[in-house]
Amino acid sequence: MKDFEITVSLKDNELLIVADHAKGVKSYVENENAVLRCIKNYIEMYVWNEKGGKKMKKEFKIIDWVEQNPFVDPTRSNNGGGYSQPRIDFTYKGKKGFINDSSCGEFGERLEIVYGDKVYYCDFVSQKNLEYSDFSKYKHNDRQAVKEIRNQTGYKIYFKEEL
Repeated sequence: MKDFEITVSLKDNELLIVADHAKGVKSYVENENAVLRCIKNYIEMYVWNEKGGKKMKKEFKIIDWVEQNPFVDPTRSNNGGGYSQPRIDFTYKGKKGFINDSSCGEFGERLEIVYGDKVYYCDFVSQKNLEYSDFSKYKHNDRQAVKEIRNQTGYKIYFKEEL
């Protein structure tokens, strides 16, 4: 196995893990145990990928994590134009998905999350305040996907029954 280095930062329950070989992984964490679990999962995913991926315990894999805002700056992330707007491509249980975050700090949240044929979309930036979800809390696969997406990326998907 090749050596690798990771940098970990934690701010307001957002854990960011950046490795020398990747763009970074952001996760929502609620406590110290969640921080340790995320770091452990990240290292396990790295080791699994290095071994060729034949015995993967986790079925969630981040394919790409790209920052879409060229002016991203955490010191200006509320209303100064420096908000993070990542595009995250992933696979889970063999299905492709992506998260397109074009939120604008204090101006509002705008997310598009697609997994297989399911979509969660919200737009609280425009005056329309739209929110839509295909995910159902009554479907086991939907509940699993929503949970894993939140655990691995920090993004919350609301079920259609909650809207």
